[in-house]
Amino acid sequence: MRPGQTMGLCLVAGVGEAHGHLPERILRRAGLTQVVEAACARSGLRPPEYLPDGVCLTVADRSAADVRDLVRDICGAVRTEIRTGGGFRLALTAGLILPPGVAGQALAEAVRLLDSPEVRSASRRLPPSPLTVVVSDTLFHDAAASPADFHRVRLTRGHAAVAWLYAPDLPESVSAATSAGTGRTALPLIRRARRMIAKGDQDGPALHLLERALRLLPAPDGSSGETALLLLGDCHARLGQAEAAAQSWRYLLRHRSLCWPAYQRLGHLELGRARPDLAVAYLSAALRITRAHPDAVTDGTQCALLLGLCRAYEQLGDDRAADASLNDAADADPPNPLPFVARACRAAAHGDVQAVRQLLATALLRVSREQRTEFLRKHFQGVGSWKGGDLIVGVLSENGFDTTALNQPANIPRPPAG
Repeated sequence: MRPGQTMGLCLVAGVGEAHGHLPERILRRAGLTQVVEAACARSGLRPPEYLPDGVCLTVADRSAADVRDLVRDICGAVRTEIRTGGGFRLALTAGLILPPGVAGQALAEAVRLLDSPEVRSASRRLPPSPLTVVVSDTLFHDAAASPADFHRVRLTRGHAAVAWLYAPDLPESVSAATSAGTGRTALPLIRRARRMIAKGDQDGPALHLLERALRLLPAPDGSSGETALLLLGDCHARLGQAEAAAQSWRYLLRHRSLCWPAYQRLGHLELGRARPDLAVAYLSAALRITRAHPDAVTDGTQCALLLGLCRAYEQLGDDRAADASLNDAADADPPNPLPFVARACRAAAHGDVQAVRQLLATALLRVSREQRTEFLRKHFQGVGSWKGGDLIVGVLSENGFDTTALNQPANIPRPPAG
């Protein structure tokens, strides 16, 4: 990468040429520009750049979660503050961005998505919405918080590619003042809470922010409510309040029954509470949802769910089901090393040294040399306390890895589950 070049996110907003006469389009562009400018100010971002048909914002060194909140803020404002019809479009991409005034890879892709005839055609098949949001395939897999809210679009112009249309299941009956006014007030609280949680030591203050946000939201069945409730449960769980976490996620599922991340969290929570039968039920539900909507999740999602099921079946003593889950996990995401790590752990528990050697070698081939030390630290911490962990330590030592730190106790001494 040359000096002046940065990897980041790009947002381009514009108005379709087919929507109204020129004076109306001018008013809509002015309204959209004001909305984006105000949203950037609320999010602490620099003002957008101006394009002939819209505005452009490039964001470097900011989390994808912040950009998600910015998009939701813009969506809410478009619904309530611009009353001159629809036709608004928003494109989000990730890639190479250049200094202001210079077109980079991310900007070029965003403009292409914004003008894509396939995207326009697909958006007409969705429920009417004042704003069409299209996300590049790379950014979707890296950052989509609620994959079920997206619809896959195959692009053919220029070269074959995939994009994702954002169509959240938001209740249209909610009044404009309520749905956007209070929702947009809650979004900064949710954003701040997410940042606190990411720091790892501010779960208590984050919990209070999320409780305030949920009081402001008109209903818990929109994407903002989903995010807030998922994070609320995460805070409770990290604070040792397991039942409060479970109640947060169960309440969410009463309103968003296809929210597989809630089922996944409940499954792992019940694993920690030694309730493997409930863990199987929750993780199986999440797996059914993701298999019914394969275009809305990544291969790694199903792999992680299947690894969790393997652990649950192990706790139940069902070795056949555990092995089947591991095999399915490896098939779901072939480049993923974790199914082979889990297989190595099972082989170690049975004292099969040769299998441990082969499986760990296969797993580590899927991890770059530069990342292996961090991979071992992340997934083998506390290995000495696992059943058969001494075999794993021995095999890693044979291959020249320093296992001293791995023998230190871990908070959850068990093989990885995705």
